Amino acid sequence: MPADEPSVMPQNSLERPGDGPIYSGPIESASVNSWSDGVRNPAPGMKLADVTLQLSPVEEWEYDPRHLQYTDDLDVDVSEDGDTFEIIGQFHLRTSCDTYGLSHVFVEDRVGNVVIDYVEQYSCDGSDRDTYGHWFAQYVITGEFVGAFDSLIVWHRNGHVAHPDFPSPIRIETPVP
Repeated sequence: MPADEPSVMPQNSLERPGDGPIYSGPIESASVNSWSDGVRNPAPGMKLADVTLQLSPVEEWEYDPRHLQYTDDLDVDVSEDGDTFEIIGQFHLRTSCDTYGLSHVFVEDRVGNVVIDYVEQYSCDGSDRDTYGHWFAQYVITGEFVGAFDSLIVWHRNGHVAHPDFPSPIRIETPVP
């Protein structure tokens, strides 16, 4: 397997027209960041491991017709020993077919990066398209730090698809003990 590929292939991936796959995991960061000339490689021995996204089941989503009842939010927690992390996102979705997924998991020097993207499912039938912008769901992302990290940066990109008034991307940097 090439060095720029994840060392653990994802169990789940979604295809996006015109873009690369989106993963739900588990996935690990690559040992070399050859996908971008502007991103430094990880420090020796550094990686993010077992990064997994779980979206709440559709049955648990809340209908929020005008985005007034629920507030979009993103929270990042790192364990006291600096071994694990948990990211909790609560965001609106345009239809019950759409989802969130992991588009990038990488380490630059001693900083972990997790990028979450909004994924429109174009295969959605017309009946679900009648409820644009009205679904509120939660996702939880967990993972492990391998090595001594300085911080974790979480990027949430919704592209203003689900909620035009909410900033995109959201960037949160959290120190790792």
